[in-house]
Amino acid sequence: KLRIAYLSGPSEAVNVYLEWSESRKQNYFGTNYMKQFFEVCKEINADAYVITTVAGKYSIWRADNLIIENRPLPSGLRGFLYHLAMVAWFARLAPKLIQFKPDVLIATANQNYWFLLSYLRWLGIPIVPSFHCVLWPQFAPLQRSWRALLSLNRFFVLKHVKAALVASKDIAKQLRSLIGQTDIDIAEHLPTYSRLQFEAIASPVAIAR
Repeated sequence: KLRIAYLSGPSEAVNVYLEWSESRKQNYFGTNYMKQFFEVCKEINADAYVITTVAGKYSIWRADNLIIENRPLPSGLRGFLYHLAMVAWFARLAPKLIQFKPDVLIATANQNYWFLLSYLRWLGIPIVPSFHCVLWPQFAPLQRSWRALLSLNRFFVLKHVKAALVASKDIAKQLRSLIGQTDIDIAEHLPTYSRLQFEAIASPVAIAR
């Protein structure tokens, strides 16, 4: 039975799961990638471990073949102390990931620090990056710390991945530029919207010329 770990972002995943499982109307406007993840896991009958980063308190929730664990990110820190806190955050996550033994990890959150997940590759667990934003600011100078993090990500993780998900063509261009490869399988997962999300908007009124 396939086991999938998903390092998500600040998503209220438990509420999203209940809304999805009960077929309730979506409150969130836009594409809810978490629901799509639940749908895929259902279709292939996979066990799932979802890690979220909602601010507040740590929590863990279980239902059937699903574990949702919220691990808030460091707050109120800057510079070296923030980077150190992120190292500690990933270090505390490592035992749980190893215990779950996923067949694959889909990574979205904390993309600047994915090099701290490189031990998964050594354990034979592939990482599939899922980029929701560009790898670096397109129209601003890169800070030295950002360059260092990009280099660490490239060397330890990104140049080894076989596939990635991206939310725009600009992301795909940056990724190929960073790792210097063209054979990586990059799939675009562009936002989609339900017609029901626009039902409260009045139809346009024709204006006489």
